[in-house]
Formats: sequence, C-alpha cells, structure tokens
Amino acid sequence: MADSNQQKFLLFFYSDYESLGIEYISSVLKANNIRTSLIYKNIQDFYASDAAKRINYNQVAKEICELNPDVLGLSLLTDTFQVNMTVAAEVKKLNPEIKVLAGGVHAGLLPELTLGFPQIDAVCIGEGEFSTLDYMQNFAAISNGVTPVLNGVVYKQNGCCIGDLTNYTTNEDLDSFPFPDKDLFYRQDPSMQSHYFVQCSRGCPYRCSFCVNDRLNEVVSGKRFRSRSPENIIDELILAKEKYSPSFVVFVDELFGAKKDWSEKFLASYKEKIGLPFLASLHPNIVTESLVDLMASANCWYVAMGVQSLNEKISREVLRRSINKEKLSTAIKLIRSRKITLQCDHILGIQGETEKDMVDALHFYNENRPSLVSVYWLSYYPKAYITQHARDVGILSEREIEDIEHGRISSGIKKVKSLHEINFWFNYFTFFPKWFIRFLLRSGLYRLFKIKSFYISSALPRALHALLNKRDWNRYYLKRVVMKKLNNYVFWSSMNK
Repeated sequence: MADSNQQKFLLFFYSDYESLGIEYISSVLKANNIRTSLIYKNIQDFYASDAAKRINYNQVAKEICELNPDVLGLSLLTDTFQVNMTVAAEVKKLNPEIKVLAGGVHAGLLPELTLGFPQIDAVCIGEGEFSTLDYMQNFAAISNGVTPVLNGVVYKQNGCCIGDLTNYTTNEDLDSFPFPDKDLFYRQDPSMQSHYFVQCSRGCPYRCSFCVNDRLNEVVSGKRFRSRSPENIIDELILAKEKYSPSFVVFVDELFGAKKDWSEKFLASYKEKIGLPFLASLHPNIVTESLVDLMASANCWYVAMGVQSLNEKISREVLRRSINKEKLSTAIKLIRSRKITLQCDHILGIQGETEKDMVDALHFYNENRPSLVSVYWLSYYPKAYITQHARDVGILSEREIEDIEHGRISSGIKKVKSLHEINFWFNYFTFFPKWFIRFLLRSGLYRLFKIKSFYISSALPRALHALLNKRDWNRYYLKRVVMKKLNNYVFWSSMNK
C-alpha cells in the first residue's frame, strides 16, 4: 500500500536545452510539497562536447534508479522521442515500480501512440503544471487501486486506460503560476544563467501549417492566445536580476508584441526597471514604427522575424501565412535603422517551391538586407497540416509518416532535392557587397558552391557573425561551445593520463 502522507518525488529526465515547461511544472509541484529533481544530459546539442554526447542508456537508468523517484517525468519532443523511450525502457528493466509520466508536445499530439509503449504508465495531454500536480497528489490512491479521473492525464490501471484524452482545459490566468524553477537547470549547467529565458504568453494567434500549435489547440479547450500581465513579468525579471545577474533576456514567445496596449505598458516598465538587452520574435505583419521605437528604447538588441517563404502564393496556400514583400521590406528597414540585429527565418524545401523561387528570395534579401538569414529545412512534424498535405499529395508515404510519429526521422526532415548551393549563399551573402551577390545569381555561378558540410556552410558564418557583431545573441552559444569543447579537451587529456 502506498503511503498517502509520504512526500512524493518526481524526477525529470531532459536533454540538451533548458525547458521552461519543466521549470514551471517543478515550481507548481514544489509549492505543493512535492519533491522534484532533474537528470540532464547533452545528447543532440550541437554545442555540447563529443564526450558529453556519448550517452550510456543503462548508466542513465542507473542514475535515475539510484535516486528512487516515485515518478519519472519525460517531456517528449519528436526529435528526442526515441532517446526518451529508450531511457524509460532501461529504467523499467532495473525498477518496474517507478512510474513513467510522459508529457510535452509529442505526447500531447499522439497520446494513444505514446500510451502504447509498455514503459509508459501515464500521459499528460495539455499544459502540464496542474495536470502533473493532479497526478502526483493522487499517486498514492492510484497505486492503491483507486481510479480517479484526472484533468489532462490518462493513466494505465490493471490493463485499462483511465481518463479522457479530450478532457483538458487550459489555465486562463498565467499570473497564477509561480515563477519557473530556474535552479533545476542552472545547477546542471551554470552557463545557462547568463541568458535569462522568459515567457510572456502562451499560444499563437497565427495558424501556420508547419507549426503544431494549431493542432495542440484542437486537443484542449480555452483561449488560443493568453498573456501574463506586464507587472507579473517585471516582478520575475527583477528577481532574476537579483538572484542570477543575467547579461541578456530572451523572450521565447511565439510572437512578441501582438497586443499594442500590452506592448506599450510592458516595454515602458522594462526600460525603467530592467534595462537589460533582449531578444524577441516578431511577425512582419505586426511591425510598426511605434513598436520598433519602443523596443529599441527598451534596449532590444536582437529580433528574430519569421518570413519562411517569399512566394506569396505558396506562403498563403501551403504555409497558411500572409506575406507582403512591401511590408517586409519596410519592416527590415525599420528594424535595422534602429541598430537592432535582425534575423530573418527562412525555410528551404517547401512543397511547390522551385529553385527560381529560392534565387528570387535571395535576390530580395540581398537588396533588403537583414543582419542575417537563418535557414531551416522544412520539418514534417506529427499531425501538422503540412505533414498531412504532404501525405495526401504523395510527398510522404505512410511508412514515412509512421517513422516521423515514432521519431525515427531526424527532425522530420525529408530533403527532396539538393539545395546546398542555395543554403550556402543564404548564410554567406551578408558578408559580400550587393553587386557581387547580384553577379553570382544572374550568372548562375552560385551553383559552383555545392558545399555539404554543415560546419562550413552554416556553423562558420553564424560564428563569424557573432564574433563581428556584439549585439548578436549567438555569442552566448559561441561562448558555450568554446567552454564545452575545452571541457571535452580536459576530459580526454585526463583520460589519457
């Protein structure tokens, strides 16, 4: 019989990056007398040392079992799904009594698939703070055979699944959450605390076909887009400055500045009480002179702006985004004129786009220069509308859909043709004069640069830009990679001795 009075213990396993979702869950649990801790590993982080990425699953399972948690918590992403499933299976081999609760984006989109794995005991289908709390507070009762129905959690009991996969309502009052438990990750990697990650809102008002936000909204009820109050965020940042002394603030919201009144109030308060340089993400359609002026005045150093495609028809019909080149050109000039570093995000490999479309996009960026363009290959994630469309038109087979849902295709990427030369010049064009790029594109000589190496075509220009531009927040990652590579050298030197 499980003791209902004994303090419960949930141990998180996570890899590669800081997770605000886990930090919020940990804060809520600790506020309710539930112990939490974290096993953190570098597995897929490009900036981690080679030694750190050599994971021994059995050893990780032993570390988990030695701490003897009641519950192992997994936050599942498609890219790390197989890693998490392997860790959970190894833990079950060593100690079947440890329950495994899976949450995160992948589990929320594919709860039936996730529950189908024998090493998974329960799945959280929505935002995890109060669902996880509900599960942990009922843990003793569930262990003793009671079968309560929980909000947002489905669990296994005697061969049956208890709960409703559609029974979850979001919390409308984001100010009701305690501040995230940053120490959970900072203790594992102190270099994280130089850049403070903060979330002002949840959800997104847009419905892009390549993003899973829209599908997640279908499995929960509540508002699509919710914001914290400016006062609540400022209180968190004041505490962060006192406790961690960060040098930079990163707003991780899908979209910053969506509401004009909120932006005006928050940025004025941020300028007065915080003042640290910061990064935020914008959509070209919301960029106005007044918003950019407010952000610049509040010490914005870096803006990431999603463009994705400059073919207006494909952007509208395939990506479900409206893009206007005149508005985009104005937005680029506005942001650059305020001495803010501007990164435009662009996707390669979109269904229906031709080489000419991508050359035209490069022409546009060359004439309307952001600070840099961050290039991504189109990723097909589970349940995203663009993934379903790719299946319907024959780009993806049913087998490939299955592989994506099981995390067997890296980042859900399917490269339909070689675009290495396009990728190369998207990353390098800002280092050359406009006339030179015009000449390369018009003459077709850009095709000579079919460089496949990620380090040469992508990593090197990003590192160079970070070194040459003090307002490039990628300096943070550059510093981390240097430190971790040095640690790798020290590790292997000591092993050789």
